[in-house]
Amino acid sequence: MSRVISTITYHFARELKYTRYPEIKGLSTEQFKEQISYIKRDFNIISRNDLIGFVNSGESLQNP
Repeated sequence: MSRVISTITYHFARELKYTRYPEIKGLSTEQFKEQISYIKRDFNIISRNDLIGFVNSGESLQNP
């Protein structure tokens, strides 16, 4: 069985209508909240330290 670990990085999540830099792509805070809710509901979230422990010593990635 193969396992996949995906990472997500957000650079900008802010109220876009108030930004001084409209040409920079970003999410509105409402879109950001919706995405985080979806991720929490449908995926197992692990910390960077959990991932490092798994890579270095094979520690379990099971959520408590």
